[in-house]
Amino acid sequence: MHSVRLGLYFIAFTTLLLELTLIRIFDHLWFPNMAYMVITLAMFSIGVSGVIVSLKPIDQHRRFWVIIAILAVAMAIACYVILPVLNDLQFNYKHIGKYPVKALQTFMLILTAIATPFLISGLIISAIFSRFADKIQSLYFWDLIGAASGCVAILLAVQQYGAPGLLILCAATALIAASFFIPSRILSLIVLALAVAVGLKPLLRDKPYDIAPHMNKRGFANYYYSGKIETSVWDPVSSIDIVDYRGGIKWIAYDGGTQTSYYYKFDGDYDALRKNIEKLKTIQFWGPMVLVSHYLKANTDSDVLVIGAAGGQETKAALLYGAKHVDAVELVGSVVELAKTRYAEWTGNIYNDPRVNAVRGEGRSFLRGTNHKYDIIQMMSNHTSSSLAAGSGAISPVYLQTVEAYKEYFQHLKKDGILHINHHLFPRMMAAASRAWEELGLTNFRDHVLVVESSQSADNLPTTLISMTPWTSEDLARAESFLNYNNTFHTVVHPSDPEKNYLPDEFFTGEISAKTIERVPYRISAPTDDKPFFNFIRKSLAIEQIDDSKYVNASAAFLLNKRREAGFPLDVLHLFVTGGASILFALIVLGVPMLFSRTGREKWQGKMTFMGYFACLGAGFIIIELVLIQVFMKLIGFPTYTYATAVFSMLLGAGLGSAFSSRLDFNRLSSLRKPFMAVLITIGILLITKDMLFNFALTWSLGIRMLIASLMLVPVGFFLGMPFPIGISLARFKPQGTVAWCWAMNGLCTIVGGLLSVVLSLYLGFTLTIIAASMLYLLAMLLLGRMFHVTEPVNQAT
Repeated sequence: MHSVRLGLYFIAFTTLLLELTLIRIFDHLWFPNMAYMVITLAMFSIGVSGVIVSLKPIDQHRRFWVIIAILAVAMAIACYVILPVLNDLQFNYKHIGKYPVKALQTFMLILTAIATPFLISGLIISAIFSRFADKIQSLYFWDLIGAASGCVAILLAVQQYGAPGLLILCAATALIAASFFIPSRILSLIVLALAVAVGLKPLLRDKPYDIAPHMNKRGFANYYYSGKIETSVWDPVSSIDIVDYRGGIKWIAYDGGTQTSYYYKFDGDYDALRKNIEKLKTIQFWGPMVLVSHYLKANTDSDVLVIGAAGGQETKAALLYGAKHVDAVELVGSVVELAKTRYAEWTGNIYNDPRVNAVRGEGRSFLRGTNHKYDIIQMMSNHTSSSLAAGSGAISPVYLQTVEAYKEYFQHLKKDGILHINHHLFPRMMAAASRAWEELGLTNFRDHVLVVESSQSADNLPTTLISMTPWTSEDLARAESFLNYNNTFHTVVHPSDPEKNYLPDEFFTGEISAKTIERVPYRISAPTDDKPFFNFIRKSLAIEQIDDSKYVNASAAFLLNKRREAGFPLDVLHLFVTGGASILFALIVLGVPMLFSRTGREKWQGKMTFMGYFACLGAGFIIIELVLIQVFMKLIGFPTYTYATAVFSMLLGAGLGSAFSSRLDFNRLSSLRKPFMAVLITIGILLITKDMLFNFALTWSLGIRMLIASLMLVPVGFFLGMPFPIGISLARFKPQGTVAWCWAMNGLCTIVGGLLSVVLSLYLGFTLTIIAASMLYLLAMLLLGRMFHVTEPVNQAT
């Protein structure tokens, strides 16, 4: 059995590593929401695999291990061919409206290629679970531990292998699994040697594996095919390509052009730059909007925090106007590292300046770990395009634009400090900032706010300046004059001039009326850490026109109406597609075995009860896991480490719980129900104590915070891991194929649960979503009673 367990470990390891690798690749090729959609559709094949095994059980086949070994080798081949498929078949969803047949044909071919290894993985796992259902506690342990290891592996290996190279590594680990399943020792060693060779291949190549762009995001494909890519790095958060853009500028393309920053050619002479700043505002910087807060604090030895330092233009602006110290925090650390090394001379050694403390990290986490107060806190269109960093690509949270975030900004500013933000949707920003201001006991928020935007076009980066002291007429005049470059900008929020105010007073009181919230055709209420979905503003599928009476300016209208290339808003298309697919696959997973499999056709008591039980487990576990990733972002801060810590801890705990479940008395229903009650208790304790524990640990080192998170999450995972092997232990006494059918239902509802976690979080918030998912375990406990009573007593001692 040792070889079986190790083979199962590597199958699970490969499956999760492949899933996370594909998420990274499709973030780079497409956008996070579309990446979420295609991966979700592919993962439905795991549920289909259980259906296949229930229709054609192989657990009693005399050549069982030969079949399993062949499947593992097939999985390796399927992983290996994904890269050439993605390079040969290029899908651009913007072409759906123009060339629907060709675009959909390409999409389906890509989907088939990436779904195949997941289908094979599901066949292997469901077949092994069916054959050794009496040892499910041990096997499920190795399955979960393998998945937990795969989650950590991508963070450790992505920079060395690159995401394309990780596809080759997935092929190698699938071959390792095959070597444990092969009955022949000699053949097993040959396959193992081949696996090692395949796994080392990406590291030994002169040139790393590459993947061609599918879309021309911000013109990235043009530069790629013109040979203008100078450097490529797969950071743990995002892919980074440095592009020879044009004279004096290197383009930093995040995730294939999804986001952007620049390295500006600078000789390090700040005095000369300052003398010629009027000419160089738009040559050395994006524009005056980058400089204005530093201009207002010129020659005051300011302390500055830049959140999202990127290519360094904000840091350079601070140094230009005499900042004494700059903390430059950047989530994608490779961008800073390149600026300190290969592009140090090009950028004027900005990040090597002794006044600059360049930090790889997340802005709010950095703030919570310091008591330092700043003259300026600056953010320039700062949010991540990474699905991994966000926890899910379905609807990405924006933790830098919540009420709690603004409270932290205000608390870390000096008494005359300035919060300087360039970000879209300033009306919603005002809702969050004003509420934070009021909750801190501060007053007269309108007197402290200045917002300036372009008067020529939809400005998705209006300049918001919030001063901790009321604006003086002199400073207002200086700021407006500095920002109004070539008379192309105008003020939309002004402390004292009613003619320059786009928003009424209620936007500055901390509480927008229900009537206004209802009247505005997009979501205007203040986001919180419990509902941090700042960018999810859509209320309907209608095309919105500019309507100042409803606060729909050109920018809001643009955001609501963009990405309709397929004739449908693509910011929600993925939710509708995955929702529709969920219904289709639910019919397949329930209907096909019911009509054609032995276990479906035979009459036995509790059939639908078993299906409902495993549906509750699949949906409940994944909802709790995905939401807890978001909750623990507040403690750990760094998104990728949060993801790795939360998923690893939950799966490790679940694996240990599965192993421990063999000690339960399977002849007593009360004993089998104890884990379910423990799930409710441990989740309740976590929800009650998390804020206290988070606040206690926020100033500690990252490693200690990750350890504390693990200690909080492992007990939850421990009890969540018990119900599945309990159910399988009962299902093994039902007709052949039942275990595989239960596995299919669990896999299906795991994917559906991922979608539910998004929808519920949007409307209920994280806390209520976790409580709702916990109720699924309560329902499963109730269903367990009927399952127990219609099943023979089980002697687990054997």
